Amino acid sequence: MKKSIIAGAIVALLSTSAFAAEDFKIQGATDDLPAGCTFLNLQDGAMEWDESTNSWYTSSDAQIRVKTRDILGLSVATDKALYDAIGAVDDVVEVDYSASTAQGENTRKNVSIATDENLLVITTDAGGNVLNIGVDHGVLASDSFVAEDNTSYWMINTATCTQ
Repeated sequence: MKKSIIAGAIVALLSTSAFAAEDFKIQGATDDLPAGCTFLNLQDGAMEWDESTNSWYTSSDAQIRVKTRDILGLSVATDKALYDAIGAVDDVVEVDYSASTAQGENTRKNVSIATDENLLVITTDAGGNVLNIGVDHGVLASDSFVAEDNTSYWMINTATCTQ
């Protein structure tokens, strides 16, 4: 009999309409965390040779995804050398990063992009962000460069986080 009364009370309690609802939160805090920069993904791009202009053009952007905390910028630069399987082939005259893109996943943070000859700079507001960067550059080869048949060439770009 007691079991029936208890079961009946539980059923009645569960079927009773709610009179009030209140939100609550579960809270946590972090310690003083150091500035950080973690490269989450680096994907090589591709470029194509244009004999008529003595230039290389990006056909597929290199992709960088980087997680930052209190890092105010990221720069991409090159050593201005063109490489093949043997090593450095020739210096290049100019690298133009102006078609590159940058976007932050944290939409509350501003992200800006600036280019200068041979340099790409991305800046973001202080705090945390994940940046998605598409590196697109045109490369003007020196007058002494002669492209060889069926040869792979590349340029090395270095991405560096700055405070």
